[in-house]
Amino acid sequence: MSNTTNFSINPNLIQQEVDGELVLLNPDSGQTFFLDKVSNRTWELMQEFSNIDIIQQQMMRDFDVPESTVKKDLQSFFSQLAELGLIVRK
Repeated sequence: MSNTTNFSINPNLIQQEVDGELVLLNPDSGQTFFLDKVSNRTWELMQEFSNIDIIQQQMMRDFDVPESTVKKDLQSFFSQLAELGLIVRK
């Protein structure tokens, strides 16, 4: 990922924690999404940082996993979020 890989979260998105899981509602599509522990932590970081590289570095520290694993997983996660209209890449 490059340092210019930035994004913004859909401002219409509604989020709520339910039974320890984060639930996201996209009112534009009416779809609901449930985030597991790792996805939830990623989403927390996304609220703080709008640069994927910064999030990648923090995830490597939080979960003590290799850079290649985090990079691959984040690329997949961010692609899914973009396809679902939850984020917009800049």
